[in-house]
Amino acid sequence: MNIIERASPADLAAILALLERCGLPQAGLKEVFATMVVVREAGRVVGCTALEVYGTTALLRSVAVDPIRRSHGLGNRLVQAALSMAQQLGIHEIYLLTETAEDYFSRFGFHRIERADASPAIHCSVEWTSACPASAQAMVLRLESGQQPCRG
Repeated sequence: MNIIERASPADLAAILALLERCGLPQAGLKEVFATMVVVREAGRVVGCTALEVYGTTALLRSVAVDPIRRSHGLGNRLVQAALSMAQQLGIHEIYLLTETAEDYFSRFGFHRIERADASPAIHCSVEWTSACPASAQAMVLRLESGQQPCRG
């Protein structure tokens, strides 16, 4: 049985270790901890994600599932939890950067954009400016009021 819930401060070390195992940036994570969601299995953190919120714009970041727990739908559940949180927070645009998962995120309605076309609101994000390489593909999902995101 696995549980998806907001992360607690006690989860920080496990989340940082998970991101390292998955080759994802850790920079700026403490600043977005309030919107961090984890999936637990037998009390252990096996997945995470977070929203970096800038008004009605957000950056979806740190979507990670322990390599030995992949292909069990945990990533889909984490992304859905983040998208639901975005709806609750009144977010209208969600951006992300990816080097390997463009096809995966397109299942949720994200589509490619040029990095320069992203909202200036997220340009101050450490993930946007330095943690992710310039080769990372930018993607966006625009939510209208009341619109439900796709169910990956």
